[in-house]
Amino acid sequence: MKGNITMNDKIVVYYKVARIDLGENVKLPGEKIALIEEFESGSGTYEQNGVIRASGVGKVTIDFKKRIVKVDQTKKAPLPKAGDTVVGFIDMVPGNMVSMRILYVNNKKSEAGFTAISLMRSGRGRRGVMFKVGDLVRAKVVSLLNANIHVDFRDSNLGVIYTVCHSCGGNVVRVDGRVKCIECGTTEERKLAEDYGKVNLLLQGN
Repeated sequence: MKGNITMNDKIVVYYKVARIDLGENVKLPGEKIALIEEFESGSGTYEQNGVIRASGVGKVTIDFKKRIVKVDQTKKAPLPKAGDTVVGFIDMVPGNMVSMRILYVNNKKSEAGFTAISLMRSGRGRRGVMFKVGDLVRAKVVSLLNANIHVDFRDSNLGVIYTVCHSCGGNVVRVDGRVKCIECGTTEERKLAEDYGKVNLLLQGN
């Protein structure tokens, strides 16, 4: 199934975002699942220094009766790799880091529930965190380290591609490197992609 998301249709944007089940417990290879004091290592996992970790990409399944934890890899999702372009929404902004939930990898829909992180450094011309929870963003995967997908927003075509006012939820317009609400007048800083306000993203279903 194919569909279009345009900057003029935020209802469609948030409908697509809402389809991702945030409760999906997807683990990456090497990611910690539990301690051996809590469960036994089952299929799709391995034990290392008392820690049970995922041996592949998949969803965690726990058998509380038998105290066994496993990772179901029956529906393997391709793991984003360095150089890939990902689109998703910001779901957390802890300190000087941002976390994004990936919805599309190279314009292809991904329902694996992957998350990615990026460290926002300030100083020497850098302005620190320039995103807010709920922003729809485009980023580039730069590495896969410590069972985490690391992304970057520095290129001109990367950053926020859609957002709304975080004070009143109204529509916003671009004003230089900021967005201004046309309803309440609030101005907020963002790291905007160069095509912000002009995006017509073709989404490809499974």
